[in-house]
Amino acid sequence: MTWPEGFEAESVLDCVPNIVCLLDAGRIVYANRLAVTTLGVEAADSIVGRSIADFATPLYKDVVTALLVGAFAKGEEVPVKLQTADGVPFDAKLAAVPLAGSSGLLCLIGRDISTLIHYGSGLLKSKRRLHDLIEASQNLQVVCLWPEIEFVNSAGIRLLGGESAQAICGTKITDYIHANYRILFEEGIEALLEEDEVLPMMLVNGVGEELDVQMSFSRVGWSEPPEILVEARDITAHNKAVVALKEMIENLEDLVDARTTELRRENAERRKAEQLVRYQATYDALTSLPNRSLFFQTLPDVVRAMEAQGEMMALMFIDLDGFKDVNDLLGHDAGDLLLVETGKRLVAGVRPHDTVARLGGDEFTVILPKVQGADDAARVVRRVLEMLKTPYNLDGREAQISGSIGIALYPNDAEDVDGLVKAADTAMFLAKDRGKATYQFFTSELREQEIETQAMSLALEQALEDGEFLLCYLPKVSLTDGRVTGLEALLRWKSASMEAVRPDRFIPLLEERGLISEVGDWVLRTAARQWQEWSCRYGNDLKIAINISARQLRARGFVKHFCSILDSEGLPYEALELEVTETSVLTQRSRATQVLHDLAKQGVPLTLDDFGTGYASLRYLQSMPVNSVKIDRTFIDNMLDDEEDRAIVKGIIFMAHAFNRKVVAVGLETEAQRDMLRELKCDEAQGFLICQPLAVDDVDAFLAAQAAGADAAE
Repeated sequence: MTWPEGFEAESVLDCVPNIVCLLDAGRIVYANRLAVTTLGVEAADSIVGRSIADFATPLYKDVVTALLVGAFAKGEEVPVKLQTADGVPFDAKLAAVPLAGSSGLLCLIGRDISTLIHYGSGLLKSKRRLHDLIEASQNLQVVCLWPEIEFVNSAGIRLLGGESAQAICGTKITDYIHANYRILFEEGIEALLEEDEVLPMMLVNGVGEELDVQMSFSRVGWSEPPEILVEARDITAHNKAVVALKEMIENLEDLVDARTTELRRENAERRKAEQLVRYQATYDALTSLPNRSLFFQTLPDVVRAMEAQGEMMALMFIDLDGFKDVNDLLGHDAGDLLLVETGKRLVAGVRPHDTVARLGGDEFTVILPKVQGADDAARVVRRVLEMLKTPYNLDGREAQISGSIGIALYPNDAEDVDGLVKAADTAMFLAKDRGKATYQFFTSELREQEIETQAMSLALEQALEDGEFLLCYLPKVSLTDGRVTGLEALLRWKSASMEAVRPDRFIPLLEERGLISEVGDWVLRTAARQWQEWSCRYGNDLKIAINISARQLRARGFVKHFCSILDSEGLPYEALELEVTETSVLTQRSRATQVLHDLAKQGVPLTLDDFGTGYASLRYLQSMPVNSVKIDRTFIDNMLDDEEDRAIVKGIIFMAHAFNRKVVAVGLETEAQRDMLRELKCDEAQGFLICQPLAVDDVDAFLAAQAAGADAAE
């Protein structure tokens, strides 16, 4: 909750002897000290975001809900029964008042009336018990043989300004009533008892202080003169707070008006800036053509449209031949002029509904929807080639270039966008190899790379059955004391029929071929069994981390299947760390978030990998049930020399720590990086400075050495 500058609203509201909560859409956004105490919680933060109806007993939930939606008169006190966070019920009265100018904020004021109700029945049974309870009350409570005071509790002694109970007993309660309020007693105490109401009144205590109170009267017995229980609650601070609250509301209204005007101006400026940023982000600054980003946004849309309409399309990749010579001989200004003119020629040479884009440097691309076949596309390509061959006039200097063009057809040459781009790019390189100034369609000869990929895919089909997969382990250490805190299991493939294959080549194929779930199960079981061995030697504190793919997260029943494997292998849930990449979560946010929450409920620690590359928001990190985040290695690589990357690393660490998440730096390679990460309070790290991924036998040696070092240090 944000208060006006210089106004200590929370200090004032904490003095109010009533429950005070501010609600937004029925949810608590602020609670004063008495609200926290009465509801039996340790701090206001633990109830912020909850509904006040959560603290109503079942029979009164609808009453509280009705109060919040305005079913009762503004400010009307409604009797309800609430319960503390521990489930202890108590009687209360609540009133709700809309907070003017606050965009829907509601001020809820309540008081605990359990004492009044309790005293009205059970306290009459025993005078001794009555006195004990009266003594325990925080309000002034006196028993009068009307109007002389027979008994006063400690709160009453303080409120009436007496030195002791003896000094007050024997005096008349009416002597403490302010002169302006004594008229209420002219008709006698019986009239007040018949009213049976809590009356606003003013007391003047023994030291001359004027106190605003709420006073009630109830008969204890039937003696004459009557024995009366008088209870007075000091609301002086409350009334001051109400006045201050009114002033605050007025100030808030002024602030809201001023801020609204400012926001309108800022929004107008931001819209202009956003339009400029969007243009700069999607159009090439030199040629004003769509840039790489817009091209890769547009191409999937065109592919989907052609697929839906049953039409064919073509994709051209164009590389300018001789452009480097123009730059070297005539200078970069001339090269820029040539690129601008090339863009104009390409737009003029293609059809009106085709899209010309500049990918960067001297590379251009053209999306040609609705072509009838290769011949139709070739007519456009030949026209473009002829236009590129025409000499250029660059500020009075002539230059001549040509172009090498690769063409791929969809769906003939590819099944998806990535395949189409690769096919056109491959064809373009073949055109350059064949002498430039020509064009080349993607052909069967260009499928060798695809054939190699297919061979790899087939080999992967047998790899698990043939026992060709193995796990290496990358240690993770604490940057505070160098202690090994975990080992990340990394999948490796030792193929009998192929040379060593990098994980970034075969793991995507596992996903494409639908093998990742089966291989993932093998990884989980293998890592679990290995943990059993290591835990016997090095203790149960050691954690094993495994990576989960986006496809696994999407699998139906993944959580149940995952937990069943852990149970069958006897691996404690807390001994495993599950790592998911930020990108895989963001691309399927709703489904992935639910799966992660289900895993967290089972007690599985979660890590968000490659953090900083997927543009996750602060609120999103706050909502994710992860225990730690891994900073992507690209930021660690450059943080010593790049202020932006250093600021990103610092910001990620600060943000994660603010949400009680640990931070792991990936790709630690130098002592200077380690020192800076320690300075930035990073928790843990992995990287070649510590060691490279280790085979199982090497892990034993590494852990044994670490254990020996720790024993020697002790």
